[in-house]
Amino acid sequence: MSIETLKGINKLSEWKAEDLLKEAQLIAKSFKSSKLDTQLRRIFDTFRSIEIEFKNSGFNRDELLLVKPKLIYTIARNKNLAPLHEPLMEVIDKVHDDKDFSKLISFVEAILAYYKAKDLERSYNAKGYKQYEGRRR
Repeated sequence: MSIETLKGINKLSEWKAEDLLKEAQLIAKSFKSSKLDTQLRRIFDTFRSIEIEFKNSGFNRDELLLVKPKLIYTIARNKNLAPLHEPLMEVIDKVHDDKDFSKLISFVEAILAYYKAKDLERSYNAKGYKQYEGRRR
């Protein structure tokens, strides 16, 4: 699953928020399993750890690129994460500075959020509720 809206963009920070959200939603919908919370959270936490390190010592593209093999391994171990492989690698390749990295964090965060919303909706439907309308206060 290649990200069409990234074609012609050299830096991730040039990616429009609308396109980022649309792609994140498509990826979240393409997951077949409803038991990916932990794996997706670990991937997100990996990027959050790097973000903290970059805040302390500055952006380091090499360090980010070295995360790719770890992600490939994680995705290879769980075939249900396969829809994440190509888009995530494509997005990482477009990160050249801290602004781009911030956009990467937003992308991974959006995937996690859309997946969680889909999972919540699925569990509500399984319990016989008509439609999930969000959390009521």
